[in-house]
Amino acid sequence: MADQPLTQADPLYTQLAARLAAAILDGTYPPGSRLPGTPELSEKYGVSRITVRSAVRELRAMGLLAPHQTGRPVYVAHPARRVSLDLGIARANAKAPHQLATALETTGDPAITRVLITDPQDAVLLHRDASNEAPAFAADRKVTVGSSLVRALHRVLLPYDVITGTTVETTPEAEPTAIYDALAAAGHPLTWDTHTTARPCRPGEHTALGLNDATETLLVVHRVTLGRDARPLTLETLRIPAAQADLIHHSAATKPRR
Repeated sequence: MADQPLTQADPLYTQLAARLAAAILDGTYPPGSRLPGTPELSEKYGVSRITVRSAVRELRAMGLLAPHQTGRPVYVAHPARRVSLDLGIARANAKAPHQLATALETTGDPAITRVLITDPQDAVLLHRDASNEAPAFAADRKVTVGSSLVRALHRVLLPYDVITGTTVETTPEAEPTAIYDALAAAGHPLTWDTHTTARPCRPGEHTALGLNDATETLLVVHRVTLGRDARPLTLETLRIPAAQADLIHHSAATKPRR
């Protein structure tokens, strides 16, 4: 079938794209292999080079081709890595609840910076007025999910007025579980709200996440730690490529009060 001539029943470029997609999926062109060049495909299938380029665009839209750089050969994409990430809150023991995702492994030391809470979304989630520019520590980590190669970016935002007088004041680089312990020790009955959104990569994020395509979509998970009177205390944010992650939230039914 791969060598049969194309017909006029459907647009030639869609027929060629389907023919090449079948060849990729049956292993004729395995992941990482070079797709024949435009002149070669044009001659083999008896179509114009414009038709070949249109077919290649179709294959790229299907996710079957690796990101392309002008002037370089076209390669077949490797299957996308995908992980499942459990975002449920549970307790590892009587004291310590898990952080936003227990499967995250930090690569390198966290970057600690002094920032102002000016991002509108951060300010809303923390019940702050962005124009007041409240000071905070930001702990930024590059992480991977378990033993996979899937990268993510994790940030903990710690407002000064929340952590003052706690052990976190001198150790903002602490893991979220240690931060939870410190807040609980300060008398806060902790609960959590989680918000998940999707957006395109911003400048620099695709490089940090090891993505070739700067137009990738990210899943952005915001977890707010709430204390007394449902006061927002800290904000964790996780950014992970949408094409590489399934987010799981475990829910448990509780008995109704009598």
